[in-house]
Amino acid sequence: MARPVVATAVDGTPEVVETHTASRPAANPPALSGALLTLLADPERARGWARPAAAHARTFDLPRQVEATAAVYRSVATRS
Repeated sequence: MARPVVATAVDGTPEVVETHTASRPAANPPALSGALLTLLADPERARGWARPAAAHARTFDLPRQVEATAAVYRSVATRS
């Protein structure tokens, strides 16, 4: 959709949302609202964040991610 991303830095978000294309304030409501207001006030900045975010999203490969996660589980499960 080529939209800018503002997300909190929790769980797996930092692995999916690149820092240079989005704002990731940690569980901090004032920082989150500030990031949103910044983008709403500056459409050019919002477009600048959106383009690379969209390109990054297109590189996500679900089968590869599932296999990588399964490999971690297999590794842990086979430890003695």
